[in-house]
Formats: sequence, C-alpha cells, structure tokens
Amino acid sequence: MRTIEKISQSIAELNQAKEHCLFCIIFGSCYSWCEGALNMYLNGKSPQNMSFEERMELTASGNKDWQYLQAALIMAERNKGTILDGFRGLIIEAGMSELKNIQKYGACYFNCVGGHTFGVEYDMFCRRKELVFPNYNVSDIRIKQFENGEHFYAYIGDTQVKDKYNNMKWNTRNEAYEAAYASLRVNMAS
Repeated sequence: MRTIEKISQSIAELNQAKEHCLFCIIFGSCYSWCEGALNMYLNGKSPQNMSFEERMELTASGNKDWQYLQAALIMAERNKGTILDGFRGLIIEAGMSELKNIQKYGACYFNCVGGHTFGVEYDMFCRRKELVFPNYNVSDIRIKQFENGEHFYAYIGDTQVKDKYNNMKWNTRNEAYEAAYASLRVNMAS
C-alpha cells in the first residue's frame, strides 16, 4: 500500500511539474511515452512477474512500452533508484539532445509525436505558446472575409496562410482555399 501511495504521489508531482517547469514543458512529449510503460509496470507487467515466453513475445513484437519499461528499469538500477527515478533519468537523458541543439543551433523544433530537429526550412514561421508544432489537417482550413471586404484570407488552425509569392489575400474564396490546401499538403509531405 505504501509503495502505491508513493507512486501516486510521484505521478501527481510529475503532473504538477509538467504544468509549471520549463524542463517538463520541453519534455512533455517524453512524458507521454513514459505513460504506457509506467501503466504496464503498475499492472504487474514487470520482467520479474512475467514468463520468459511473455518477455520474448513483447521483445519480438517491438512493443515500445516494453522497451521503455526495460530502459527505465536499467536506468533505475544504474542510479540505485526507483522505477520513477528511472523514468526521470530517461526523460532527462532524452532532453539533453534537445538542449544541446538549442545551445548549438539556437533552436529546436518539435513535431506532434515528440520528434525534434534543429534545422527547418520554412515558408511560414509562427510563434506559439506551445513548444510543439501543430498537427493540422484539411478540416482545420478556414477562409475569412472582412465585412464589406473584397479579399479572402486563408487560415490553417490559428496560422494565416502565405503562398510562395508572399500573397496573404485572394480574390475568391476558392483561390484562398486552394492556397491553404496547397500549403497544408506541402507541410504534410515534409
């Protein structure tokens, strides 16, 4: 009972830190990959509780939660800590790559699944409160026209569309939609 209380308290601390700490905001994508592995552990799927066949099946299937769980257990053992210390160690280790990119290149860009890069060639640049680039699709395209206005403006989510000629306004609703759709298609391909 005491161990479960400690784990619950640690999870609450991680969630609270995630909301308030810059490192946890940066590592927010990493926390989501830990969740499945931690749930596995809490549900009794640790190597000590499993048969050899079960472990081999998970390994052979390439189950990411199983791989992260094993990595966290190794990290915990290496640091002489708990499983949560192992997860924290993995999160910090993963984050060091992003921090090195920020130091070396001045920026680090995150995608919607936690991947990152330091070099991005872009047609448009937008500043966001979130550190993760939005994952837009066709349903996020909006076309606006000011009251009594002549032109149409295209938006994908909260980002105004600019085409390759730096146009931000179009004469018809269809032209604006086509520009947004083309921009979305280019960004989805890269």
